[in-house]
Amino acid sequence: MLTFIHSVHKGLDLALSLVCAVLMASLVMCVSWQVISRYILTQPSTMTDELARFLLIWLVLIAAALCTGLRKHLAIDLIAEVLTEKAKKWLDFYADIVVLGFAFWVMLIGGLRMVDTAVATGEISPAMEMPMSWLYVILPICGAIISIYCLLSLAEALLTSFRQPTDLSVSQPSGKE
Repeated sequence: MLTFIHSVHKGLDLALSLVCAVLMASLVMCVSWQVISRYILTQPSTMTDELARFLLIWLVLIAAALCTGLRKHLAIDLIAEVLTEKAKKWLDFYADIVVLGFAFWVMLIGGLRMVDTAVATGEISPAMEMPMSWLYVILPICGAIISIYCLLSLAEALLTSFRQPTDLSVSQPSGKE
């Protein structure tokens, strides 16, 4: 079971890393084109500012999901530094539950409601005239990914905490018979 958890975790890490790389490259090209069109061609592009903003939003949210999975997110570890190893595991367990609750209720459920509202109202972006639901859909997607990461972490913690250590020592004959 732990092997399955680790393989799902690695697969998510790889997929999100690739998406972040593509988004970052797209953002760099978009901003570069914006600078070239404004200062060299003296004909500013009308949509690159909005596109760059949308790409940045997507990049930040996907990178936040990746950081959650890699356990590289911002943390205040003053309390954790003074705790025992067992207490640190309980603190991590509690933190995963809190993050899971936030990701599920605020990002996933709230994000789905936001997408639904944008679709119902027909909200479109000003420059690109793109449905705003396309921008907002990243919120429930990342909420789901963060929730999956938290569930994987909780499952791993439960599986390793309740596993009985196995005695791998084999009694060696003493040579006396």
